[in-house]
Amino acid sequence: MNTYLCIMFVGAGKSSKSTSRFSVADLQDIASPRSLKKELAASQSNSEPKGVSTKGKGTKRKKPTESSEGLPLMKRQLHDYVSEKFAKVQILLDQRLAEADEKILDLQKIALAKDKKISSLEKDNNTLHKELILAEITANRENAEFMDGAKLSAAIAMLKIKI
Repeated sequence: MNTYLCIMFVGAGKSSKSTSRFSVADLQDIASPRSLKKELAASQSNSEPKGVSTKGKGTKRKKPTESSEGLPLMKRQLHDYVSEKFAKVQILLDQRLAEADEKILDLQKIALAKDKKISSLEKDNNTLHKELILAEITANRENAEFMDGAKLSAAIAMLKIKI
């Protein structure tokens, strides 16, 4: 059986990828301490019958030693490698979060400045609208006064003609 497990570490914002391949056979060669204990216990019980012990019952059994000495080293190297990659990813993630927070603050400042500008322009617009209304009222009054003056002048001119 040739099945592979592919582990990919991708750095945030980088295009470089690091891949490692382990086959299932490699994982099957690595046995857990429990399975080693079971195998050792099964092989000892089948190969040699237990004799009557002369020792007291208060003694403890010694733990069987692991058969492969390279296994802890391989585990440690894998653990160190994964820890290093995790730390790098965590640092990049923290940097990205800090950059995102800065962008959010900048955007909030920009939005606040735009809101202030909008309110200032609305105040100016309202002021100009009021001035326009006052100018219209003044123009209408002046027009009405002019019309009244023209009517009065026309009436005086008509009376002079009649006299």
